[in-house]
Amino acid sequence: MSVKLFVKTETTKGINQDIVKVSWGAVNNAGRVFYSEPFAIL
Repeated sequence: MSVKLFVKTETTKGINQDIVKVSWGAVNNAGRVFYSEPFAIL
């Protein structure tokens, strides 16, 4: 679901495209850390 949303935003052209990429990278890294070390966020 998240991947589809990312692909959809990736196809759009605009000034916010780079912001979307950076935001996706931040969310992806945060999710990876959260799932690998659940207590790190707490």
